Amino acid sequence: MPGFTELLGRFERTVSVLGRSQSTFNNYSRHVAAVSLHFGKIPTELDPEQIHDYLFYLQKKSKSPSQSYFKHTVYGLRFLLKSEGFKLRFSKSSRN
Repeated sequence: MPGFTELLGRFERTVSVLGRSQSTFNNYSRHVAAVSLHFGKIPTELDPEQIHDYLFYLQKKSKSPSQSYFKHTVYGLRFLLKSEGFKLRFSKSSRN
């Protein structure tokens, strides 16, 4: 996927500089990769509605979704998007 390797490189550098473990990076990057594969593009190209749709999809895809899988997806996306300079706004008023 175009741009994913570069994005992941920047993400790894940020995770390391902030003192997070390699395990944290590996875990977050797996979840970020899953989002990218789902949409066929890198997460920084997604709009908030697409991210909401994906999170809803995760919750609905099994009768008992793994809370830790879901949480790590949220945390990984949040960390990645913040590290790329995105402001995270998921309230209704931010859609205007």
